[in-house]
Amino acid sequence: MQIIFAIPEWFSYEKNMDQKSFTSVTPDEFKDILFSALRSVYKFERLEVLEFGLTLQQIYLLKFLKREGPVTIGKIAEEMEMKIFSATRLVDQLVEKGLILKKRYQSDKRNVFARLSRHGERMVGQIETHAVSSIMKNMDGFDAEEVAAILFVCTKLNTILNGS
Repeated sequence: MQIIFAIPEWFSYEKNMDQKSFTSVTPDEFKDILFSALRSVYKFERLEVLEFGLTLQQIYLLKFLKREGPVTIGKIAEEMEMKIFSATRLVDQLVEKGLILKKRYQSDKRNVFARLSRHGERMVGQIETHAVSSIMKNMDGFDAEEVAAILFVCTKLNTILNGS
């Protein structure tokens, strides 16, 4: 059986997945672990969609705008890897909900900028508070080493998944 990961000896994590102690991971086990993580993220995000009545794309865009401030529709399209007409439609949906404002600035009349409205800022705050509260509740009982391991992996996800 091919092993793709050997867990280093210094890794002292004694707890295990489904009561199975592991010191190495086969390709099939790794695929199952990845799918399990994907399923967990999907179900978590699905709960946000149901709770707040927005799509995943809409929630992502609101969170992006919170962090980036006013940006052009082109920048939104680039970030979300979609055509400009799709980004425009997405922004327009959130304008209709009162969550985003669009504006053309005198200094740059060619571009339309989008930013969060006050209602949008409150909505992002509610979404993020809900997410953090849910995660913290679910992590109740984790020891400091487990929390540190989770935070470490979270800081490395972009590199792990996208190579950057």
